[in-house]
Amino acid sequence: MIARMLQDASRRQRRATGVAIVLAVLAAIAGVGLLAVSGWFLTGAAIAGAAGAVAARGFNYLLPSAGIRAFAITRTLGRYGERLFSHRAAFFALADVRPALFARLAGAEPGAVF
Repeated sequence: MIARMLQDASRRQRRATGVAIVLAVLAAIAGVGLLAVSGWFLTGAAIAGAAGAVAARGFNYLLPSAGIRAFAITRTLGRYGERLFSHRAAFFALADVRPALFARLAGAEPGAVF
């Protein structure tokens, strides 16, 4: 009985769940990109620093740092959106189940409820 109610309620929240999944994938991809760019940036800066002052002056730190910021912001917004839409789907599904469950329990015989 409850499993059927939850199944029907979750079916109505497929769009919000789908958006949450897409945003979670986006956040995961941004996290991997953040790791890759920041690792490359740290390694490149260390190599440029070890190569001497001329190489350190020629090292472009603006583009990698902008990429790091972009990936960090994308990851943060993706996580926020994923939580927003997944909680929305869960709470609206429970809002559908709660009255139906209460109506069933209210209409049942008192001995059959427990």
